[in-house]
Amino acid sequence: MNKEEIQHWINRWNTLKPSPKRDKVIKMWGGKPLKQSQIKTFVGGYRLGESNYYTVFNLTHKPNWFHRTMMRFFFGMYWVDN
Repeated sequence: MNKEEIQHWINRWNTLKPSPKRDKVIKMWGGKPLKQSQIKTFVGGYRLGESNYYTVFNLTHKPNWFHRTMMRFFFGMYWVDN
């Protein structure tokens, strides 16, 4: 694993909720964990699929009503709030 791959995984871990295991792994690889206020929170996402089998594409901001309507109309993706 080169330094860029390590930094990629550190950044990916930083987007998760804090946990002792995550912090231990980040410190082991020389990175600094983010504070709780720096972690992005998702407000909702576009849901693609039926009740039992679906995929949600999460976003950090809620799109306007026109964008949500066009996504549903053209792609069949419904907006769900978290």
